[in-house]
Amino acid sequence: MPSSSLDSSLAVIRQQEQLMRRCLDTKGRLMDALRHASLLLAELRANTLSPKQYYEVYMAAFDALSNLSVSLKDFHPGNHLADVYELVQYAGNIIPRLYLMITVGTAYMSVDDAPCREIMKDMMEMCRGVQHPIRGLFLRYYLSQKSKELLPVGSADTVQGNLNDSIQFILTNFVEMNKLWVRLQHQGHTRERNQRTLERQELQILVGSNLVRLSQLDGIDCEFYSEKILPAVLEQIVQCRDVLAQEYLLDVITQVFPDEFHLHTLKQFMNAIEHLNPGVSIKRIVGTMVDRLAKFSQREGDNERLEAKLRKELTLATTEKVGTSENSTEAVSSVPISTISQTETDSKGKEKPDDANSNENNDINEPISDTENQMTIENSKEDETIVNGIPRSIPLFEIVWKNVVTLLSSRELPLADTTSLLCSICRLSLFAYPENPENLSILFNYTLDTVIQPNKDTLDLHSNETSGNLLSLLMGPIDFYPKLVTVLKINGFNELLKSQSERTQKVIANGVIDTILKNPDSKIRHPEQAEGLFGLLSVIIKSSSSVIPNQSAQQEKQASSEYSKLSKIVHLLYNKDPDVNLKLIQIARNALLGGGADRLEYTFPALVTSTLKLVRRYARLRLNIIRYEQKHGEIDPTDEVKARIMKRKFNGETVFTITTKISATFKLTSRVISDLYYRQPSCSEKVLRLYVLAAQLADQVYLAPLSYEFFALAFQIYEESISDSRAQYQAVCVLIQALQGCRSFSSDGKSNGIGGSGSKDVSDDSDGNSYDTLITKCALYGSKLLKKVDQCRAVYLVSHLWWHEDYELGDDEQKDQQLESNEENSEAKTSGGTDSSSDEMAGKLRDTPLPFQDGKRVLECLQRSLRVADACMDSVMSVKLFVEILEQYIYYFERGNSFIEVKYVNGLIELITNTIESAANDDLNTNSLSMSGSINPILNGNSAGGGELEATKGHFHRVINYLESRREEEGGRFLELVW
Repeated sequence: MPSSSLDSSLAVIRQQEQLMRRCLDTKGRLMDALRHASLLLAELRANTLSPKQYYEVYMAAFDALSNLSVSLKDFHPGNHLADVYELVQYAGNIIPRLYLMITVGTAYMSVDDAPCREIMKDMMEMCRGVQHPIRGLFLRYYLSQKSKELLPVGSADTVQGNLNDSIQFILTNFVEMNKLWVRLQHQGHTRERNQRTLERQELQILVGSNLVRLSQLDGIDCEFYSEKILPAVLEQIVQCRDVLAQEYLLDVITQVFPDEFHLHTLKQFMNAIEHLNPGVSIKRIVGTMVDRLAKFSQREGDNERLEAKLRKELTLATTEKVGTSENSTEAVSSVPISTISQTETDSKGKEKPDDANSNENNDINEPISDTENQMTIENSKEDETIVNGIPRSIPLFEIVWKNVVTLLSSRELPLADTTSLLCSICRLSLFAYPENPENLSILFNYTLDTVIQPNKDTLDLHSNETSGNLLSLLMGPIDFYPKLVTVLKINGFNELLKSQSERTQKVIANGVIDTILKNPDSKIRHPEQAEGLFGLLSVIIKSSSSVIPNQSAQQEKQASSEYSKLSKIVHLLYNKDPDVNLKLIQIARNALLGGGADRLEYTFPALVTSTLKLVRRYARLRLNIIRYEQKHGEIDPTDEVKARIMKRKFNGETVFTITTKISATFKLTSRVISDLYYRQPSCSEKVLRLYVLAAQLADQVYLAPLSYEFFALAFQIYEESISDSRAQYQAVCVLIQALQGCRSFSSDGKSNGIGGSGSKDVSDDSDGNSYDTLITKCALYGSKLLKKVDQCRAVYLVSHLWWHEDYELGDDEQKDQQLESNEENSEAKTSGGTDSSSDEMAGKLRDTPLPFQDGKRVLECLQRSLRVADACMDSVMSVKLFVEILEQYIYYFERGNSFIEVKYVNGLIELITNTIESAANDDLNTNSLSMSGSINPILNGNSAGGGELEATKGHFHRVINYLESRREEEGGRFLELVW
């Protein structure tokens, strides 16, 4: 119908409404008002209006009739509504007549002592006179709207009616409206079928409103619903055989009625689904119902846990007040759950009013309803036990699973729909039966045997929707259970996971890693947990790396992120028992070795760090045993009392056994590093640093032979794999720094071990020249560097290896010593006093060697570095190196090296002064030649020497100023220096 016709109808309605209002405002003109109302209602007889347009006309007429209804109530009993009800039935046309009948009839129902039952029956029968689908739907919708607040809900059998009458009234209206709605689909030409489907979708809310009215009636309990309401509704839905109607109405049933009703009528609901039209979407209907029950169980489970917490707090408060736990327990047990929930609501200030007509509020308040309270009181009965909102007398999972399996076997559903249903059932099992993972085993095995295996070669299985559903199915228990070991124990989970594509497995593995890393307190503490985790992550560990050379920057970044996450997982391996911790590291190593070589660069350094942390834990335990033995004397194995004390405090460990375990851990460290080196040779620089790090720690725990072996391996890496000159220089600097900090070697090259009761010195070195061998080799490396500049600097740095200062604890050792001191103080306080000799004993724990100093070798290194610096072609660089060497001379001169005499310092100062003057003259001559064009400044090596020379002069002057300040402060040997 053109827009002008709609506008014309609306204009007529507005005009007649104004006239009707004038008549209503004038006394004695009720008949005229009814005549105008009949004229405006005549516009609802139009046949060519679309549903949207007809709705606009209907709403305009509805507003006008609302005013008429209010006036009719005001005129009663002067104009008795019974008489008016009879009068309007004489209207000429059926549409105006029925609308007026409903208007007057509902107004009459609001009057006390009105025969509601007869009026409802009469209006329902009269409405059968309109069989046009659109006009009939809106007419019955009007009947439902006007009567929804007036339906009787009592149980007495009177003329006013009761709840049964109201239910029958709504059900009859629902059945008739559904018939009209379905009939609309079969009118008109076949080519307009799709258009009529769209029109029906626009009108579906009119039919569904009847089910909403049913759900809002007071006095309906679960028994009433299961015996009288649901069977009638399901019968009509099944009989209509219309796809749209069946899908929509079953969805409305799921949404509007309480969850408790669904729990007790689930069998009826599922049985009806088996008889639906084959074209109905089973996934939509069943999935919606199962998801709602899962959310209900989740919500109720949270409420139960909160109630238990409140009960516990109330128990503690009552116990403190009454003084006896027995009385407090009785007091708490007599408090209903609703009271506790109400207390929580009041404390939060978020209490909601009780609205019996609001289905949403009914859902929220259902856990604290009278029915729930009654069930709570009867919880002593085993068959009435409620867990997570599900009565244990109702086998919810079995009902759902049995019916879904029947549906899947009788209907050919797409794999996407099947997997979606399985995801919904998985969520239901997790929320309703979290303590029963056997349900998930049934689900996973069915998915593997019935869904995956028969369709593994089909495209439907690999579609995005199906893959996404399978991913959600596998991620469900991973996200739900706090402990991954629970998921790994579910029968069928690993098999189903391995049947998925590599992409899906990677997503799940990354999801597992992200879940673990989100929790800052996550630790992998048990071997079986570690084995299961690394088995699940094997898809990331073992994924093909052949595409890595050709991958894009984005793919490379993603791969790097995955490997970094794996290394973070390694850092989460921890157990209070160091021996178990060692097993965890071994499991991780074996798992990570199965991956590509490119991954080892990320993961194995983390393994090395973990082993070194474990060494520190063992060393701390060994130090505690030594401290205990020094404080209480050596333990005699025959002394049962002290032996029991040692077993209780240190788990029966001794210094010897702990030292043996430290050595075993270091051997594991060596294997891990060598695996990285041989499988990823490009990581040679990183491997060298890892060996040096292990050597430093071995030195700190006074295992000189192991420290020597690690240094030897680092030297081997240097000789075999490091060829770049810059990398060689950096490696030499790393070695020098590490060797200079070693203190487990004595001044004659022999190691200083820590012994203990019943142990031998496992740190003895037979050749007695280990340290001298290492530093001599390091000096040789420095002297053979390619660049003279690097040679010079490496040689004067090597000189520090022959000159150790007094021993100072490193940062890590200071932390360990502080921790041990705190533990000792705590133990002393626990025993009731302090030991005045604790500090003295702490000083005896370390067999600290005397400083190793060889001034002659220091002088030889410095002189050699001078010769190398003098051999540089660049005079400015030579001066710069001379100044650096001068600083080294001054360092040893200050620290009393007798071989660093004044003449050497004065001679070097004079050499630097002369060299600076010569370099300045050369630079001046070069600039003059460049200006005359004789020399190309670009080809001349000293082209930038001016700026560097000035910087070197400034450096030299600062050194001279420092010497002047020392001469003024101390005098002595500094007075003999000349510049």
